[in-house]
Amino acid sequence: MLSTVSYPVTACVLRLLPSLRLIVSPSAGLNHIDLDECRSRGIRVTNAGNLNSEDVADVDVGLLIDLLRKISAADRWESSELGLLDWEALA
Repeated sequence: MLSTVSYPVTACVLRLLPSLRLIVSPSAGLNHIDLDECRSRGIRVTNAGNLNSEDVADVDVGLLIDLLRKISAADRWESSELGLLDWEALA
């Protein structure tokens, strides 16, 4: 079973899947999976670990630069203020 954070794997869900042997989570955390119930049923659980940590760090640095330099705010201002000008009338 592929499990995402959006759909928790509870004991109730596991009861409906008696032949389940493996749960894979593409995220780093496993708090959306009832690990005690999986252990008692012999279901193996694995996740992505820190596979995406470097990419997430890159995005975080980019967002920080955007925030500090106000790049998105300037883009919104330019789109709303300057976008209203009639450029053909100025030519």
